[in-house]
Amino acid sequence: MVRALPRLTQPAQFEAWLFRLARNTSIDHLRRQRWQRLFSPLESESHAEIPETPSEVDHEELDALRYALSQLKPKDRALLALAQEGHSQIEMADMEGITVVALKTRLHRAREQLRQYYEHAS
Repeated sequence: MVRALPRLTQPAQFEAWLFRLARNTSIDHLRRQRWQRLFSPLESESHAEIPETPSEVDHEELDALRYALSQLKPKDRALLALAQEGHSQIEMADMEGITVVALKTRLHRAREQLRQYYEHAS
């Protein structure tokens, strides 16, 4: 701040200038840290310490999910698929030609039915 003080053109704006200087300095610091993390060597952890992810799918759970999905109405299955694909509620409501409130209600009911069918199957 002391080195940048001669660049202060309006002394009445000292407080705003000081906060802007602090903000910019903080942002620069965070950027430098990000680059240091990208280019720092990896820690010397043994790969044996990293837990393996399960390679096999639980076939019973998968069958229960398939059964539960097959019990839903096709419109509800399609709605759940759109949600799973990451579409926003606004996009899905436009695709279905309904309001966002109606979409939320249908989506909630479809998820609830799916949960009930899944619990019944497992």
